[in-house]
Amino acid sequence: MKILPIILVVALAPVLLVSCGSDSKDDPAPAAASPVTPSGDPLTDEAYLKVFCTGVTNFRESLLTETRDGLVKVVQDYYDSMQAIVPPPDVATFHQEFLDYLKDALDEPTYLVTRDPPVPEASVRSRLAAAVSSVPECEYPTFLEGN
Repeated sequence: MKILPIILVVALAPVLLVSCGSDSKDDPAPAAASPVTPSGDPLTDEAYLKVFCTGVTNFRESLLTETRDGLVKVVQDYYDSMQAIVPPPDVATFHQEFLDYLKDALDEPTYLVTRDPPVPEASVRSRLAAAVSSVPECEYPTFLEGN
């Protein structure tokens, strides 16, 4: 009979561990991700724009379909994807400012449409804008192109 409690503990452990976790759809808003310094080689302009524009597209398309909590999740996902990359070296200052802009929007996701975003310095902005046409993910105009 001493083996029965051991069997019960082993059998119920996965159920207990799962029930202690958090279900993201029950959380009103995800917590902001802690700052992490990504490692690896800096991305090319095109690879950087792919991540940047995917976030723009996801947010723009969710504006008409998502609830506030859904928008918060979209902004969190955008923040996480941008935080996970290493930008081109001369984009680093803008990148950090943009991460801060996204992080601020976690409390109020419409902040992304009511406040002006940070912009890279003119030469970087011009170079990125020129690369936009070669990145299929950049289907919507952005502030990089002056729109």
